[in-house]
Amino acid sequence: MTLSPPSLRARLPGLAGDLLRRFPECVAMALFATLLALAAIHEAIPETWEPAALAAGIWCAATGPFLAGLRLLAEGRGWGSARHAAAGLAGAVLLALWAWNDLGLDFSAWLAAFRFLLPAAALLWALVLAPGLAPGSVAGPAAEPVDSAAARFWHGTRRALGAFAAAAVIVLVLAAGLNGALLGFVSLLDLPVSELVFADLWVVAGLLLLPCGWLALLSPPGAVGTTAMPPVLAFAIDLVLVPLALIYLAILYVYLALAVVSWELPEGLTAGLVAAYAAAGTAVWLVAAAPGHDGGRHVRLFRRLFFPALLPPLALLAAALQIRVADYGVTEPRYLIGLLALWLLGAALAQFIPIPAAWRRSADARPGRGRLAAVPAFLCLLLLLASFGPWSASAVSQASQMSRLQAALTDAGLLRDGAPAAPAPPPGFGARQALSGMLDYLASTGRLAKVNRWLPAESRLPPDADRESAARALGFAYVQPHMTAEQPRHVSMWGTVLRPLPVAGFDTMLPFDLAAPGHELLLLDGRRHRLFATAEPPGLELADSDGRSVSFPLSALMAELERSARSGDSPYIAEGADRGLSARLVLRHLSGTIGPEGPALRQVEGFVMIAPAPVPAD
Repeated sequence: MTLSPPSLRARLPGLAGDLLRRFPECVAMALFATLLALAAIHEAIPETWEPAALAAGIWCAATGPFLAGLRLLAEGRGWGSARHAAAGLAGAVLLALWAWNDLGLDFSAWLAAFRFLLPAAALLWALVLAPGLAPGSVAGPAAEPVDSAAARFWHGTRRALGAFAAAAVIVLVLAAGLNGALLGFVSLLDLPVSELVFADLWVVAGLLLLPCGWLALLSPPGAVGTTAMPPVLAFAIDLVLVPLALIYLAILYVYLALAVVSWELPEGLTAGLVAAYAAAGTAVWLVAAAPGHDGGRHVRLFRRLFFPALLPPLALLAAALQIRVADYGVTEPRYLIGLLALWLLGAALAQFIPIPAAWRRSADARPGRGRLAAVPAFLCLLLLLASFGPWSASAVSQASQMSRLQAALTDAGLLRDGAPAAPAPPPGFGARQALSGMLDYLASTGRLAKVNRWLPAESRLPPDADRESAARALGFAYVQPHMTAEQPRHVSMWGTVLRPLPVAGFDTMLPFDLAAPGHELLLLDGRRHRLFATAEPPGLELADSDGRSVSFPLSALMAELERSARSGDSPYIAEGADRGLSARLVLRHLSGTIGPEGPALRQVEGFVMIAPAPVPAD
């Protein structure tokens, strides 16, 4: 007997035709996103168009899975063309408004990636869920048709993930093979091929071939499938996944016991630890609760008790998160942890709420199964809600951090009624470090220019301003995150003479550029003048051979620089006199340190104007 499988050449036209017939919008989205990525790699997009191009690319990447899931749902539900087109158009418009609203004003690559992650994750879940939501029969272990939400969800999920795995393997092998062949030709024939060609191949493979291959391998929903668990997966559930999840749950309870005994949260990443373990356990529960596999006693116990046992660790997670938010405000990672806690709570409640008898199906009524599709469906809904609007992760985080910064600036005396305080008292080291930490967050998320709401027009920050400039504009000196009050802190100033300086009464100028300790000499009217720079205490002193001296202490200036960093563009000017010797200091540059032992001068540069001094009487 000879096996004759269908040739690839015979299969490709049919797959391509089905793909274009079933998912024309998704193919167009993937092609457009690929062209955008290729243009970005070859720097063919004008700089002024980059934010709009990024928003368009994100819209394509987020809208494509949504339209694919909608198409699968429409096929399973038997929607007409008009109803499906209207739903797809409405969803695409909403996602376009989301992308434009969030990315049109404050462009930031970090925020763009974060905002892309939320809707993309939600819509990918929608793509996986859509086949399971469509009506259809699924064969049970004894080849009997089972019409239940859990069975359809498991069958649709396995089919979607299997199609993705097959497409990923095919595309990965194809892209790696083409890159290897091209590299061989380039090396052997010494061809003048740009390195960007290799990047182009991977972009086409990842953005065009992978999604199109995935969709092409997805069979229409509603077909009869089977809930039989593959033996390898059943082995992994019984002997690997469920035991690990039980170990994770035991660790959470040890953590909870430590918190109860000591009545304080243990040191460490409490919220992250609980969130990671709980999410991993929920993923294992989804697999273990799939129809077609009962498992051993420990598996059945895990299915029945996992969500009730998860409630006390969720309380610990909420307490840890509340402490962090009270101390440091809401950020995108903390928002996601809170979203995760809400998802786990909703998933647990979905398993507790009793199902009306009229709604029960045979597979759903089995103990420990719960509503399988409700767990990822609730996550999909939460991720979509967190992607746009005033309740989104970015909007809530920005509002929280800006409110904290305004309150801290007001407490430090730098703001009064939302405007810069004049004169502003210099804040202490602890206040400056806390304010600097808030600026770190704004800088890392591309929101540093948001502080312009509190600054006058002449002091507003440019789009490319750094955190040091922002701190100086707000009236304090930036402090590095891990610096302590005992560490020496560098202070400096640069001043440029931008306007005429009055010179009446002075006839000599002595320029200097001194490293403390150091001095400059000048002979004037037969008398020797000497300018000293002292490190501790920091200052300058002008003395002549007749025993007269004029001192210019710089401790107060260095303290002002250390606290407010308001050096500006003007030089520091001071005057002094001693028994007829008059001098004016014009200090253009100063650098030094301030530590536990006080300020220390390193270098000064500028000039001293000296008035003609009479000979002192004997």
